[in-house]
Amino acid sequence: MFRNSRLTVTEVAVRFPAADLAIARARWVLEGHLAPDGSALPVRTGVLLNLLARSAGNWSIIDAQNTDIVEGALARPQ
Repeated sequence: MFRNSRLTVTEVAVRFPAADLAIARARWVLEGHLAPDGSALPVRTGVLLNLLARSAGNWSIIDAQNTDIVEGALARPQ
């Protein structure tokens, strides 16, 4: 399914709401992936959001969300 696919990160933004806390947001594009029957699937786009915390000098991801962007579809309210 993903053997010949390519994931490209197109934008990255990082902000630090506190000295030991970071929010990293990246937009991505996935191309070349296949359906289970081997047929080509359309290009996918999405946003990856990571929340990181620094402890003892090391950064760790403490939460993450990966969301597909579906053009023309409204997201339901959260």
